[in-house]
Amino acid sequence: WGDNRFGLGDIIFDPFILSWHSKNWHFATGVDIYAPTGAFDTDRLANTSRNYWTFEPIFAFTYIADSGFEVSSKFMYDFNTTNGDTDYTSGQEFHFDYLVGYQIKPWSIGLSGYYYTQVTDDKIDGDVVDSLGPMPVSDGFKGQVFAIGPSIKYDYKNMTFNIKYQHEMSVENKPEGEKFWFK
Repeated sequence: WGDNRFGLGDIIFDPFILSWHSKNWHFATGVDIYAPTGAFDTDRLANTSRNYWTFEPIFAFTYIADSGFEVSSKFMYDFNTTNGDTDYTSGQEFHFDYLVGYQIKPWSIGLSGYYYTQVTDDKIDGDVVDSLGPMPVSDGFKGQVFAIGPSIKYDYKNMTFNIKYQHEMSVENKPEGEKFWFK
C-alpha cells in the first residue's frame, strides 16, 4: 500500500488574529478556517485536501530569552464539517506544534514537531466508524501521532524561510510517515 501526491493543499484563512508582545514574550489568538481547495479523489490514498471545512480556534506563544533560546507552541482545536463526497465526518481534534531552539539572527535552529489526538468519534452517515482489522470495534477510529525533528529558519527582511524534517511515531488510525516541510 502506498501513494503520494504533490500540489497545493487546503488554503487557510484567518479572519482575525489578536496578538500581544513584550520584550521576551509573544502571544496570539485567532481562528484558522481551512477551505477545501486542494485536490481530492475518493480513489486515491493520498490527497492534498481533506475535502471539508475546518474551523480551528488557536492560541500561540513564543518566549525568546535575551541569550537567543526560544520556546514556541501553537495550540489548536478543530471542528470539522462533513466531506460531501464520502458523507464522512472526522471527529474533533486537539493538536499543538512546538519548537525548542536557539536564535543567532537571522538564523534559528532547533527541534520541532507536533502532537495530535482526536477527541471525538469519526462518523459516516451519522454512525460511529469501526476500527479496521479482523475484529472491527466501534471505537470511533480516533487517531493520534507524535512527531519530532530538526528545524532551520532564516529571516530575511519581512519574510521567513523554514525547513524542517519530522519523524512520526506512536501513530494510531492515521497514515504514518516522514515529513519534509519547506515554508
